[in-house]
Amino acid sequence: MNEKYKALIKKVVPVHRHELVKFLCVAGLVFFIAYIHNILHLSKDALVISHLGTESISAIKMWAGLPISLLFMFVYIKLSDNFTRSQLFHIMSWFFISYFVIFALVLYPYREALYIPISEEVILKLPALKHLFKIISNWSYCL
Repeated sequence: MNEKYKALIKKVVPVHRHELVKFLCVAGLVFFIAYIHNILHLSKDALVISHLGTESISAIKMWAGLPISLLFMFVYIKLSDNFTRSQLFHIMSWFFISYFVIFALVLYPYREALYIPISEEVILKLPALKHLFKIISNWSYCL
């Protein structure tokens, strides 16, 4: 191979031969994580919109997404003090995998049994919180 092409390849793909297997494994892992994230994001929106309506998405982000993400951030910080990066990655991966397994096997199939009924009187007395009540009653979708 020409020296000019070797220099070009080194600039475009700065991976040594002995690192190639590790690079391909990490690249595959990143690809699959991004793919799964995209599929789950689209599935979540379709599930929430079909059951709760489009107006509930902003309420879910405010009443559920923000507090849960702050709580998750504090738990992650505490875990990062006690575990290595690799251990922390595995803990987080198993946490999310177990959540999706529980959702697929328990929360979604038994959604009617897990539904929390809220009376119409309460919703009519507090109309500003109707989306919060919708989130509470359909908590398995909003989780």
